[in-house]
Amino acid sequence: MLKTIATYQLCPIKFYETLGLGKLLITTDIPYINSIKEMDFGATVSLPLKKQEIISAIEKIYSMSDQLESKRKSIIKYAKNNHTWDLRVKEIMSSVNKLNSPQCDVQMFPAIKV
Repeated sequence: MLKTIATYQLCPIKFYETLGLGKLLITTDIPYINSIKEMDFGATVSLPLKKQEIISAIEKIYSMSDQLESKRKSIIKYAKNNHTWDLRVKEIMSSVNKLNSPQCDVQMFPAIKV
């Protein structure tokens, strides 16, 4: 997989689901998942994949096994505070409201509470 404009526009749902389970991750290094590095929730590997980099990522995860329970709690808390469907809907509705257009009237979505 090449790093293209499309790659940088990905929003990996599996990433968020895995965070919600409190799991450490090994992912490719793309935007939206920089929290892996920033929060130390796992390891990232570059594209194209290199054998030694994958081995190093696995070793990093393995070395974190003694911290797993405390990391798990931190990961779940991070996911709940930053990556819920409610937050996504609020972001979308905020963008729709900013458009201030009759075609994008928020009243069309009565079940959604902003």
